Amino acid sequence: MPKTLFILFFLCSSFLYADKKVEVFSKNIDTNGSIIHARNNVVVLYDDMYISANSATFDKDAGIIELFGKVSVLKNAEYYSMGEYFMLNTKEKTKEFRPFFFQEHDDDLWLSSREAKAKEKKYELYSGVVSSCNAQDPDWTIQFSSGYYDSENQWMQLYNARLYAGDIPVMYLPYFAYPTDTTRRTGLLIPRYGISEDEGLIYEQPIYIAESANWDVEILPQLRTKRGYGLYSKIRFVDSKKSKGSITFGGFQEKEAYQKKFNLKNDKHYGIEFDYEHRGFLKTWLDWDVQGKSGIFSDITLLNDVEYLNVKKNDTLAYATTSQVTSKVNVFLNQNEDYYGSYAKYFIDLSVNNNSETIQNLPTLQYHHYINTLLEEHFFYSFDYRGDNFYRPEGKSAFQNELRIPLSLQFPLFDEFLTLSVRENLYTSQINFYGKDKDLSNFEYSS
Repeated sequence: MPKTLFILFFLCSSFLYADKKVEVFSKNIDTNGSIIHARNNVVVLYDDMYISANSATFDKDAGIIELFGKVSVLKNAEYYSMGEYFMLNTKEKTKEFRPFFFQEHDDDLWLSSREAKAKEKKYELYSGVVSSCNAQDPDWTIQFSSGYYDSENQWMQLYNARLYAGDIPVMYLPYFAYPTDTTRRTGLLIPRYGISEDEGLIYEQPIYIAESANWDVEILPQLRTKRGYGLYSKIRFVDSKKSKGSITFGGFQEKEAYQKKFNLKNDKHYGIEFDYEHRGFLKTWLDWDVQGKSGIFSDITLLNDVEYLNVKKNDTLAYATTSQVTSKVNVFLNQNEDYYGSYAKYFIDLSVNNNSETIQNLPTLQYHHYINTLLEEHFFYSFDYRGDNFYRPEGKSAFQNELRIPLSLQFPLFDEFLTLSVRENLYTSQINFYGKDKDLSNFEYSS
């Protein structure tokens, strides 16, 4: 038998599965029926895996490949596994490693164990260590008695986990599970807790739902042992490459004793918040290929009292005492020479029973023409208009028009060593009052 490197045999896919084949390269070969023995610089190619070892056996009937001594496995140039023994069952799609070393270059994750068994991309681990630091001298490691690793879903579960900083033990956990990448996934987040003399133990357990790349949900149940309980939810979404938003809503139920002690206006606090921004809505929504940049920015809050905002926090020192909440919606189109804008502000006065007499700014209209020139760039001018509608359901309302026209005339003198400049700012304002007075009589006049 020649000792130069050659292809030992080539097995058709009918013996294995699908179109996958086994290729074995070696300097020395022995055959005994369906058993192939290879030794001295063995290389096996199978299912995008490159495997090297000192020696190997292959049972053609059982579809089992066993490799011995200095085994190295490379798959898709993504990870390595190394040990003294490796078994691959091509029919059952299972693997065994003794010992086992695994490294994934994308996430810098590596793990080592005394033994490992795998089926497809799921690994059972026995007595090992895992880290993402330098494998030669890691800053931290987690040692474990047994574990489970899903390389497809990037999920690690460890039992009897001991966290080490260098050689110093830091923490023990009977069970510890975590993702090995930065992909969002559904599960429990770190709980938030605190303690207050008035509210007792404060505990909040966030529940995170991330079933899509475009949205996620955070559910926030909370308990305040001396005060009450509540539930908040926050939905975050991305509806285009240029836009994102969130919706937060929830409520809190006060205990009767706490409400009476602190003289709270309501025993239930509830509300909803909507935040959204879109940079380019004219093109996305209306397919309007207009020059310039368009945008929408909104920050809307509706609530029955300020405690809705306060019980969202677990820090009583950060409680709000404001009596007014402002909601805003801004829309604009900014072009090279012109700017168009519309802004709305809605105020909730928490110190009154209703907001029928609260003045709202719905809407403000703005047009601005950027500075331009005439007379061979000696005369400069711009134009700015603003219209504010101050509205309330009951009482006087008003619409104010404002116009500003800055003018400038400039003449360079002595070869532009000096400049003679004359400036004037034209301004005019007009207010139109309308609405119903308290005696229910209609009125309308201007000033």
